[in-house]
Amino acid sequence: MRPLAKAFLWLRQLGPEQGDLPEATFAALAGDEVVGFAKFSLTAARPRVASRDLTGVKRAWRGRGIAGALKRAQIAWAKREGYERLETANEMRKEPIRRLNARLGYRPAPGRIFCSVLSPVSCARLDSVTASGNSARLPS
Repeated sequence: MRPLAKAFLWLRQLGPEQGDLPEATFAALAGDEVVGFAKFSLTAARPRVASRDLTGVKRAWRGRGIAGALKRAQIAWAKREGYERLETANEMRKEPIRRLNARLGYRPAPGRIFCSVLSPVSCARLDSVTASGNSARLPS
C-alpha cells in the first residue's frame, strides 16, 4: 500500500468528522512510513476560521521538527485558501505543543473544559486534562 493511502486509511479509522476535508489534511512521510499528521476541521458556519483538529507525530519521530513543519504547511495552506483565523486547543499537560503554538503566533484565549460521562476520565479529575483555547490571526 502506498504511504499516503496508509495515512488516509489510518485517518479514516479515527472516524470521519463532519469538517474533515482531504485538502485540509497533511501527512509527514519518512520513505514509506507515515510519521505525522495534521488536519483542520472546517465548517461553513465559520467560513474564515480553520480549527486545528489534530496534530500527531509518532513517538520515535518527536523532537525533530515534524509537528512544526506540519503546522507551517497548514498555515501556508490556510493563507492560500483565504482563511483569516486559526484556532486550536491543547491539553495543559502537553507543554511542547503549547510552546510550538506560541512560537507560531497562537495566543491564549478563553478556554473550554470538555467532560464526557463516557470517558474514563471522571469530571472530578478534569484539572489534569483541562484544555486551553488558543487562536492566531493570519497576516495578509
